[in-house]
Amino acid sequence: MRRAGKTYVLAALIAATVLATMMVPTASRSAQAATLFGQNLIVNGNAEAGQGGSTASDVVPVPGWTKIGGTASTFTAAKYGTVDQNGQPDLPSATDPGPADRGQNFFFGGVSSSSTTTSSASQVIDISQIGSAVDNGVSYDLSGYLGGWQTQNDSAVLKANFETATGEVIGTNQIGPVSAADRSNQTGLFFRSTQGTLPKETRQIELVLQMTRTDPSDSYIDGYADNLSLVLADVGAPSVVSESPVRAATRVDRDTNVEANFSEEMDPTTLTPKNVKLFNTATKKRVGAALSCDDTCKTLTLDPSKRLAKRTRYRVTILGGDSGPKDLAGNPMAKSEVWSFTTGRR
Repeated sequence: MRRAGKTYVLAALIAATVLATMMVPTASRSAQAATLFGQNLIVNGNAEAGQGGSTASDVVPVPGWTKIGGTASTFTAAKYGTVDQNGQPDLPSATDPGPADRGQNFFFGGVSSSSTTTSSASQVIDISQIGSAVDNGVSYDLSGYLGGWQTQNDSAVLKANFETATGEVIGTNQIGPVSAADRSNQTGLFFRSTQGTLPKETRQIELVLQMTRTDPSDSYIDGYADNLSLVLADVGAPSVVSESPVRAATRVDRDTNVEANFSEEMDPTTLTPKNVKLFNTATKKRVGAALSCDDTCKTLTLDPSKRLAKRTRYRVTILGGDSGPKDLAGNPMAKSEVWSFTTGRR
């Protein structure tokens, strides 16, 4: 019964005549990681966090985004319905095609010089906390409203670069551009989306929003964007990838602990005596054992409450399905994991 240090003490299996104390984990790290699923991860994806420009020439700070090119960048946020000095529409209005739930502002390429044809900004989303889930299967949905002005082919593109922990790009996807023909030569913003599965080893996602001017005689980069969204979903069912003692092992030390290694991080609150069980097959009785997992909750340990019997076969069962352990996104194991081992004389 090796009692190595453990981060989460989850529960104790209580033998028929033994009382045990159960400690409930806080599991704060797991809770934080779970927030990366099922919600928009783009900071200020709707351009509402700051004050939008009141004229097409205003260049304002855009919270959550790093302007590429620094202070020289014309990337900005503007108000819907901005008009020129003659009171004529200068940018998309609140009644032009666009998000039904639009706010006051949208992203805009800004005023440009004859030598400037693009303006852009980026942000990086750290998903390292769900790395094991990514390697087991995480899907993404990238979407937003993109558009331009009348017959001009100025456009906006939102590109996602999927990167390793060191910043190496291992995959990309994008929405846009939306051409003038796509818009039927109408000023406005139109919904675009793309879906896929994150490449294994993705640990951060760089988003680059780029506006491009095509008409050299125009003084504005009339690419527009609003309601940008990136949502992740854990679609991979967790599984036990290795165990100790190994399946069908013999002459196992009677003081050993039992371990199960999962394919991804698990929700420690779902690892309970009801779904993790150790049996003595000779007596057909359950063996009392404390459950715990490491700091990432990828390794589960069963620490028997007393020394295992000699020359005895033991069976470990981890239930699958809805009543079994779940990963951080709430996905259960697809099937139960059952294995056995036999102790030695000592």
